[in-house]
Amino acid sequence: MNTSIRNTVFMVCALAAMAMLLAACGEEGESGSSPLDCGDHGHAHDGHCHCDDGYLFDGETCVDPSEITEICEDHEHEEEGEEDHEHAACLCPAPTEECHCEHGDIVTYGGDDFCVPDYDH
Repeated sequence: MNTSIRNTVFMVCALAAMAMLLAACGEEGESGSSPLDCGDHGHAHDGHCHCDDGYLFDGETCVDPSEITEICEDHEHEEEGEEDHEHAACLCPAPTEECHCEHGDIVTYGGDDFCVPDYDH
């Protein structure tokens, strides 16, 4: 095989391997992880979504508040350090019931109250 052809084949293979490695890296640079998708109404920052005004994070992407259906619940039974419930907005129960929103702020959209997590940045 001609040296010129061998060098060309080597370069093509090297570029293809680099492209596959880069495609496997997530937005946060973690190999093998999926990049965080905040949708059309937000942007990723430090592993969570910052949603545009009028949109809330449902645990996967930024959505219209009317799409949030998870009811806020008391999480006293959870182990210290578990924070899964803190990452997504939740719908407060009826106005006559307590809204368990220990790690965020209660905001109102369309007449409904939602607990929105506070990320401190």
